[in-house]
Amino acid sequence: MKKAYEAGQSIGSGRLHLFDQDGLPWTSRVHWGILLFWVAVFLFLLAPLVGIYLGLWLLSKGRSASTLILYSALAVISVAVSFVPFPARGAMSAIEVGLDGSILALWFLGAFSLRRNVIGYYSGREGIPFFLNPVLTAFVGPWYVGGHLRADFPLDDSGKVGAGLLRLTV
Repeated sequence: MKKAYEAGQSIGSGRLHLFDQDGLPWTSRVHWGILLFWVAVFLFLLAPLVGIYLGLWLLSKGRSASTLILYSALAVISVAVSFVPFPARGAMSAIEVGLDGSILALWFLGAFSLRRNVIGYYSGREGIPFFLNPVLTAFVGPWYVGGHLRADFPLDDSGKVGAGLLRLTV
């Protein structure tokens, strides 16, 4: 068995191969395009959870709960579309089209609600405009916005960042 494992031959019943015919792992044959496609799919599936998490963070900062509600609805409807069986017909039913349209609408509404709340939070806190690219917000959503969050600095009596602290600019 150890010799078969080292040589990359089949293990056990002969159906499972750890390595290919050249003795290389299967990852050596994966094309970058396919790998990037699956990474993008995986990150897209996790995006509503990141949006929910950022919505909770915004809620803890006294901002609107709209981001949390929109991403929660997006997650629920996405699960419903993924796991609820619809009758197989040649064309999509009106329910499926409506659910797919609502997923798309919730994606954009959630992303721009998140963007608006983050811009409002940092612009008000730092006293300078905070910019987030709307195109990247639309396509990458919570991953893009979450990557631009900054540490909170203590505020002075006026509610602004105190003098002597590093002033962040965009």
